[in-house]
Amino acid sequence: MRQWGSERHLKLNDGIGIHSVYHPDALLSDGIWDYFLLAPLFRNAAAVQPAPDSLLVIGAAAGTVSGLYADIFGPQVAVTGVELDPEILAVGRTYFAMDRPNLTTVAADGRHFLAQQPAGARWDVIAVDAYRPPYIPFHLTTAEFFAAVRSHLSDDGVLAINVGRTATNYALVDAMVATVRTVFPTVFLIDEPGPVTTLGNTLLIATMQPVPLESFEQHVAALPPSLPAEFRTFAQAAVVAARTAPPVDLPAFTDDHAPVERIVHQIILDFMTASE
Repeated sequence: MRQWGSERHLKLNDGIGIHSVYHPDALLSDGIWDYFLLAPLFRNAAAVQPAPDSLLVIGAAAGTVSGLYADIFGPQVAVTGVELDPEILAVGRTYFAMDRPNLTTVAADGRHFLAQQPAGARWDVIAVDAYRPPYIPFHLTTAEFFAAVRSHLSDDGVLAINVGRTATNYALVDAMVATVRTVFPTVFLIDEPGPVTTLGNTLLIATMQPVPLESFEQHVAALPPSLPAEFRTFAQAAVVAARTAPPVDLPAFTDDHAPVERIVHQIILDFMTASE
């Protein structure tokens, strides 16, 4: 953990990137975690009720996404946070104000957790924030995994995935688009803006029902004033960045063939070479 004043970042001793942030003096995280808040606005139901009833976070880390959902949409959103390492959950409780009345935490592998759930267990939003370059678990990138996710989404549910990239290398984003499209009818992308000299992130959103991109813009425009103004301003800015995922002529990742390490290693090499 690193701290500057009241701000805290969770970094692990393997992989690249920050895994959770804690800003007690700010509403939003000022990072990719904020973009997960946009996922419910791609549902048709967002025209009536922007807040989802339930959220599952695979890769909960120290609780940034779950805390944002409580702060923005309210404590009525039932959140389940799944994190592989129980020590990270303990750090979240101690240093990141992770404990919320609406949050249930589970120390488990995300795919194994889904496999253990009864057929009737459904969430409105399933967020996957478990890709930590260069150690991305391949079994969370395959068509079989996304089929399991789909089986546990509500009829109007949404999948959201945080995918790493550089300013020019979108190979992992493209691979995930190709794979997710084999399971979901509509896929959207939103790039988190940032310096070209840093590793970047793209949020991939997939919907259970076919929806046009214009519906997201309409739902943002109709956000009620009861939601925080800071979030409404952020969502309006994201409308400009949101796009329908373009066609990609790539094979889907499967449990038998998911060369995620090769792609991620090239992304890191490109980043390090460009930084020299």
